[in-house]
Amino acid sequence: MNNISVNNNIAFTSRKNPIPLREIREKGLTLYEVACPREVNRKFVGEIADFFNKNFIDKEVAAGENAEVQDLLTKLLRIFCIDKYKSHYKRLFRKKKKTPDFSVLLARDNDKKELQGVCIAYSLGTKIKRYIFIDSLAVNENFRKKGIAREFLDMLCESSKKEFKGFCVASREMAVGFYSKLGFRIKSQNQIEDEFVMSCLFKDFRGKK
Repeated sequence: MNNISVNNNIAFTSRKNPIPLREIREKGLTLYEVACPREVNRKFVGEIADFFNKNFIDKEVAAGENAEVQDLLTKLLRIFCIDKYKSHYKRLFRKKKKTPDFSVLLARDNDKKELQGVCIAYSLGTKIKRYIFIDSLAVNENFRKKGIAREFLDMLCESSKKEFKGFCVASREMAVGFYSKLGFRIKSQNQIEDEFVMSCLFKDFRGKK
């Protein structure tokens, strides 16, 4: 077990539904919920923004160009987008961190404690029809296709299924296949933002078996 400190009594969503830590030994990772709102400082926001900036930028920004040109354009796009990510997560954490229905799940490797995956979610809908909205979900390229994203959603499902109805996400086209495999269905398409609104009832979620 690594030295990550977790206090489920004061965690975000876990004020009502504790999300226990999960250690995936064969992958060398620990998945856990951010333990305390005090951890959400400027450094933390910067780390989260930098992680999503690196993992959300489409590497095919220059399709047809050689690898060197693609790498250069990707780096330029990341420089351009980092402030947008910092602004988004700073505003989101400030607005949501004191509410009991906001969750930040992280995956860190057990050796260097480096960030390898992030899932940010909060409740969406009325008291009658409540959904968990997946604001952001990404896994480091080196750890993809190992079930980490599915593990994140399974953790949320297990902790929330007594009070919430299901998941909702605004997905980019490249992630539609991933969500569809887990039981999500497309409800609508936002052509302006190039996003697909998808949802999945917890009873239909194909999580960890």
